[in-house]
Amino acid sequence: TKSSVVVNGRMQADLRVVPAKSFGAALQYFTGSKEHNVALREIAVRAKLRLNEYGLFREAGPDKGRQIAGADEEGIYKALGLAWVPPELREDRGEVVAAGAGKLPDLLSPQDIRGDLHMHTTASDGRNTIEEMIQACRALGYKYMAITEHSKSQVQANGLDEARLAEHVGAIRAAAARHKDIVVLAGIEVDVLKDGRLDLPDGVLAELDVVTASPHSALSQEGKGATERLIRAVENP
Repeated sequence: TKSSVVVNGRMQADLRVVPAKSFGAALQYFTGSKEHNVALREIAVRAKLRLNEYGLFREAGPDKGRQIAGADEEGIYKALGLAWVPPELREDRGEVVAAGAGKLPDLLSPQDIRGDLHMHTTASDGRNTIEEMIQACRALGYKYMAITEHSKSQVQANGLDEARLAEHVGAIRAAAARHKDIVVLAGIEVDVLKDGRLDLPDGVLAELDVVTASPHSALSQEGKGATERLIRAVENP
């Protein structure tokens, strides 16, 4: 019931095979986190139940050993007197208490996202044109978007120098004028150099709507130097 498989010849994944009646229990158990699972097991123990990757079982009475939940996650949480907890919250940071009180927060969903401020096109290392990215964002219901190519030091990513960036910004502005139903911003993912300087002049960056600063090299700097590098970058006006 347990093995490892190689997916697409590259990624190793653990494979567990369990009965359908245990699928939810296994999913919950291996999703974790460990701390969250411990909190659930403590609730189970107090209720004279036993929780593991195979299900939730009676631990006392004439039906000791009988499985009472496990086919799905929701059934396990319900049997423990809890609302189902989304995986993103399972860290034992108050979510178990909130689930017991029916006060779990609503998480963001894809429908809540109104825009994207970081994307690349064929101008650097993206696979789609400006027009195609606009169409994709419109299909997602976005109200705004920013095209932020790599800057010139990222040669392997076809980063833009000052001249190519100026031309690209012109193309973005022209596309924005054609598409009034979505805000199309011109930006750059400017590289943070080893000493904290940015990869393009301040005057060039000032002409853009959005500037994202990203270190891509010299990532093994010692702590003090790395911190000073990032501070210098964020202090750039």
